[in-house]
Amino acid sequence: MAEPYLVIIIIIFFFFFFFFFFFFLIYLVLPLPLPLPIVMVVLLVDEASLLSTKDFVALSSIAEERGALLRVIGDPAQHSSVNDGGIFRHITEHHPDGTPALTHLHRQQGVEMEEVRLANAEYREGQFTKALERLAQDGRITEADSAEEAYDLLTCAWYVERQAIE
Repeated sequence: MAEPYLVIIIIIFFFFFFFFFFFFLIYLVLPLPLPLPIVMVVLLVDEASLLSTKDFVALSSIAEERGALLRVIGDPAQHSSVNDGGIFRHITEHHPDGTPALTHLHRQQGVEMEEVRLANAEYREGQFTKALERLAQDGRITEADSAEEAYDLLTCAWYVERQAIE
């Protein structure tokens, strides 16, 4: 005969198992309404040019189901999604009046960043070779023979810049 405490443990196990199983079945069968937010929810996606079209559609559906606003922010001239994408660029090109645009660059300030600002502008205009040549002439491109060497050089450069800031 089984020990009494073992029987109690088995009974408790089956009770919880059937309890959760029962409520799981109810959850699957009955379409329970999603709770509406008490306050307005805004779903904000930064770097939206990296968003694939499939992910954009999924986020749009979620926002619509939940009564939320979907706002996307990004730079259509930057990299696009690794997966099938281009929806952000399409929106900015086909709806320019409803699309805010970057008019002032807040990063890369100061005289020492002049060449970087110019290279960024060239890159945005599709002049990739010219932008890379400008960065190389300014000493901002470092070549390495291996990934390990590149990592070491990157780490050292980061450390030197951090010391200059502090």
